[in-house]
Amino acid sequence: MTFRKANNTVLAIDALAPWSTLLFLVVLYVAGCGGSDVPMPLEPSPPIPGSIIFTPQIATLTAIGDQQQFEARVWDQRGNEIPDAKVTWSTTRSGVAEIGQDSGLATATGPGTATIRAASGRTAMEGSLTVNPEPPRPGEGGK
Repeated sequence: MTFRKANNTVLAIDALAPWSTLLFLVVLYVAGCGGSDVPMPLEPSPPIPGSIIFTPQIATLTAIGDQQQFEARVWDQRGNEIPDAKVTWSTTRSGVAEIGQDSGLATATGPGTATIRAASGRTAMEGSLTVNPEPPRPGEGGK
């Protein structure tokens, strides 16, 4: 194999195996690609929600109209907390509990159990809220 440089100097490679030739050419190419001591800046990828933990994950309310505040913490794909991550809240059964989509404040609307969901980006976590109203005590509104 023969290479001719710009100044007509000839470089001959005869006894090298094909893989060695390829390696030599790669090294030669990389060595010729210099020219700047300034490294190329790498832009960090934006944080992507990777996991969510919310508290409490299981809650019980004992009266219609009672409220439970849920709070969420979000971590990115590298395991760093994203303190200002947007979390959207939802419930599977609004007849049991309604929840503020942005606030995480749930209000008991009827007896039963509802799944509470916190989502950020494509990541979500679920827990439950049970509403188990206590029956009225004798003399407190019952017949």
